Amino acid sequence: MHMLPPDDPDWLATFPCRVAPSADEWLVSLLLRCDEVNQWESGETFRYLLRSTNHPGFGPKASLLVVPFSLLECLAQVLAISPQCLVATTYSRELARLYPSCESHSSLLLGPPYQPENRSWKFRQRQREFGRKHKIHLCPACIAERRLIRRTATLPYLQSCPIHRITFQERCSCGTSLVFFSRGTPPFTCSGCGLDWAQWPKDPLKRSQETLQPALSALYEWFLSQGTEELKALAVRLALHRLKEHETLLLKLSGRKMLWRSPQILDQFSLGYLVDLLVSVGISPQDLAEGEGSQFNSSVRQEVDKEILETKHLSSPHGAS
Repeated sequence: MHMLPPDDPDWLATFPCRVAPSADEWLVSLLLRCDEVNQWESGETFRYLLRSTNHPGFGPKASLLVVPFSLLECLAQVLAISPQCLVATTYSRELARLYPSCESHSSLLLGPPYQPENRSWKFRQRQREFGRKHKIHLCPACIAERRLIRRTATLPYLQSCPIHRITFQERCSCGTSLVFFSRGTPPFTCSGCGLDWAQWPKDPLKRSQETLQPALSALYEWFLSQGTEELKALAVRLALHRLKEHETLLLKLSGRKMLWRSPQILDQFSLGYLVDLLVSVGISPQDLAEGEGSQFNSSVRQEVDKEILETKHLSSPHGAS
């Protein structure tokens, strides 16, 4: 934290007390820490950014997993840091690497299947949809140790902290649901009773989740750290190849029914939906690494692509005679 004396000319161009992102910190966490060190109420930094920039449809219920760059530039100026440091508090860079042909958006991560760019969707509508459906939670141990909400806490279906192996919490012991930005409430506290999030229950990982959650975390780590569009396509094909053994599969994380014969399926997998499928058919990062560039990969690619083309042909108006 860098504090400025009142007579410092930089005070007019920056916040009195400034913070910088920690490793793997989510933007929400950084905004709350900025509120805390400046002794502001929860959400004041975020509201300042919204007043200072013009982004129709982007507001308090936006996901903050992908953020307009101009908003990050505004925050970078008042924190006196590089905008690129703030990009790392979102998933914009990782999603752009995995989906280079699509406009970077939180729906690429969230799932279920997203609508590709050529099917036209509006930014405002998707932001509102995400805000209604996405579950927010945090790790009380991360808050207690470092006043930190990691980006990993935003990943779909992840229910526990990979660092502390405790269950994420989405409500206070008083029953109040988690709200990140609440007027009249100090940062990092319950909007109902005022209890610090660091004091929320630290429940150990459930026995039923001891295998599933680490597998889920490992797949996300693999895709977000080194994934590319080509590796994602390989993962989709390997998953569909294994799915043929089931024809119909009930996904373990979302509970959705997955059908093998679905037209245009390769261009509709969000990362959350893909990871759900991979976990459900038992594919690990090691399997993906071994499949890359192998002869098995080539044969699977040809087989899956052939069957998908046949499915598209049969489902088109002129496909059946």
